[in-house]
Amino acid sequence: MITDRLPLYLRIYSQIYDTPFMPINKLADKTGIPRSSLSRYLQEMYEKSIVQGPFIFLKPASHYCLHASFLKFTEPQTKYKQFEKFPHILSRTLNAGSWNILLISEKLYNFSGMVGFKECILQDVKGVTYLSKVTCLDWKTSLERIENLIAQPKQKSFLYEEPISFSWGKEEKLLYDMFKHNARKKVISVLQESKISYERLQKWFKDLPKYTSIFPVFFPLGIENYFFIDFLLKTEYPKQLIRIFSLLPSTTLFYSVGNEHLFTRLSITNKQEMRYLFSVIHKLDENSFLTDLHTSFVISTDKK
Repeated sequence: MITDRLPLYLRIYSQIYDTPFMPINKLADKTGIPRSSLSRYLQEMYEKSIVQGPFIFLKPASHYCLHASFLKFTEPQTKYKQFEKFPHILSRTLNAGSWNILLISEKLYNFSGMVGFKECILQDVKGVTYLSKVTCLDWKTSLERIENLIAQPKQKSFLYEEPISFSWGKEEKLLYDMFKHNARKKVISVLQESKISYERLQKWFKDLPKYTSIFPVFFPLGIENYFFIDFLLKTEYPKQLIRIFSLLPSTTLFYSVGNEHLFTRLSITNKQEMRYLFSVIHKLDENSFLTDLHTSFVISTDKK
């Protein structure tokens, strides 16, 4: 059964998380799983959406930044569809809660003049995307580990990302578009489609960590079996919060919004896990980790 193989899947995913481009033969050596079995397990993990990616995320640059907008509209479903046609919007999420539309855009938009606009909860520069490394498979273990970390924080932290400077030409941008949703995509198919030389591709791969962050996602029950809840947290302790939420048994997404807020997308599979999650949030609030909190459930999301 698939559940019996989850510890093996976690072992495979952990190696890919640490070394996204690790060849299959070395991956077999590191995990201690025969190559033939490993290839079959990897195929199962991707087919069942237990693992996806690794995804490639651009770091903030001196000449390029993204903006996150948390908005409320009177007819959010209509607006969600309309925003698909906006050329500079890279990601859109339909939510229910403190906001009902979340947009990530290359351009800073003024939405206040749009039909149906009600409120902008927050609009600011989006920081680099970070995905947690899953290290356990059950909530019981996660909650025990979290309990050991939830004490009143002593030292403030700050998520600052020094803007980098880089310039990609047409070929580098094309490679990014082709690999951004799966950095382990078969190279031969990319070379054939793009007509880019192997030497150029190798140099691009070598330089990639300077300009990007690269992470796979891991959802032990398959991503389609999870519900997602977005939290916009005003906090003076973002690093501590990232450490705590990274202990959950499925991938958690993080990024800073401006200088004061941390965005995180957490996942659950049932009501019991929702109770566990909100009990953690409550304890964090009690222990002064949070200055303000906004919550919204994910209905639909899409990215270019």
